[in-house]
Amino acid sequence: MDDPDEQEGIDAQRFLEWAAPGHFYSPVPDHVEIERQASRIFEPQDELPASISIRTKQVRHFLALSRLAREVGLPAHPDPHRRYHAENLNYGIGDALMLSGFLRHLRPRRYLEVGSGWTTALALDVNEHWLSDSMQITAIEPYPELLRSLLRPADAVRIIPPPSVTSRCRCSPSSRPTTCCSSTTPTW
Repeated sequence: MDDPDEQEGIDAQRFLEWAAPGHFYSPVPDHVEIERQASRIFEPQDELPASISIRTKQVRHFLALSRLAREVGLPAHPDPHRRYHAENLNYGIGDALMLSGFLRHLRPRRYLEVGSGWTTALALDVNEHWLSDSMQITAIEPYPELLRSLLRPADAVRIIPPPSVTSRCRCSPSSRPTTCCSSTTPTW
């Protein structure tokens, strides 16, 4: 395809078709729901009660994370040495840089995700390349197909399904978000 604008339109359409606006997998809000809750959402708020010292600490943390983010060098395209790459529809490079910075800065012994996939792939890469495989990774995931497709045979990730997903969710565990879950909120 020679026209970059046409390719961008195709990419945007593919992104929107994966999960409908308002669906819990979609970053795109449901405009009807926004309008319904407009008075609560858009009500002016007083300034947050953070003190100057808290703001100063936040700036210091951000500077530390930004230094770590610049060092990480996440691949834009699939790479045989990494699980995560930025060419995916679910988890962009900006968020990935911040998460990798957090993990490298905090060096947690345990990492728990509710929902999984590209974020877990990134956590595995950080664990392998910067944390000497010292972090235990657990994912609570009703639809683990994406995560499993990103894992390597030796990856030690504990995948836990939520309690009774199949008995309370209207979706089948193998369904994509666009083919199930008529509600905009999870039903489990």
